[in-house]
Amino acid sequence: MSNNFNANLNRAIKVFFNVETFIPFLIGSLCLGIFSNALYDAIKKSIGESIPNFLIIAGSSLLIFSLAAIIFTLRLSHATQAKVDPLLAKKATPKKHQGLICLVSNQQPCKVAIEFHLSKPELKLKQCWLICSIRSLPDAQALRAEYRDRVTIDEPIVIEDVYNPLEYVQKIESIYTDKLPKGWQASDIIADFAGMTASASVGMALLCYAKNRPLQYTPAVVDPNTGRITGSAEPIEINLQ
Repeated sequence: MSNNFNANLNRAIKVFFNVETFIPFLIGSLCLGIFSNALYDAIKKSIGESIPNFLIIAGSSLLIFSLAAIIFTLRLSHATQAKVDPLLAKKATPKKHQGLICLVSNQQPCKVAIEFHLSKPELKLKQCWLICSIRSLPDAQALRAEYRDRVTIDEPIVIEDVYNPLEYVQKIESIYTDKLPKGWQASDIIADFAGMTASASVGMALLCYAKNRPLQYTPAVVDPNTGRITGSAEPIEINLQ
């Protein structure tokens, strides 16, 4: 909650000073400037021009601006939550799993997927495997460093040819056959195919379908006004059977 609030606060401040919004609000800004000057003159005549009084005026202005930014941030937070595709509300979230495989192209959706399984009260995530490319290796290493105290994460598995779905199949299959903790079954692990290339998604989905293994997808949240990705929604369960 705190991280989301801070992110939205930063976005709100940028909107206040965004040059792209200057022209539409030019007339309003001029009127506001005239009004603020008149108000300042009225206050100055009422309380005087001493330094303490000047500080009162400056502090009050800062307080008003801060309150306006916070209110705008709260409205922006509400609007961002409303932009999640309503169809996602009809989708089932995955069942509890103590193992997770993630395709890493950037950190944010992987964090959502990891936090989702860590937050489950019945069975917390214990082991995670990260599949990445040479380009996304720094992101995978950063994820491993961030979560190493909360979940076991092996060295990232690097894909050499990111456009070869068979390489994904081979390296992901090696997790199920060679890297499972003692006593684990393939059903204890869920694979998330949100990330990397289409070949990665195809390879992971085909492998899980052929072996009837749990599969999930962490969908992006897109701002309908700008088309930009603003975050990730909770993972959804994918059933290909």
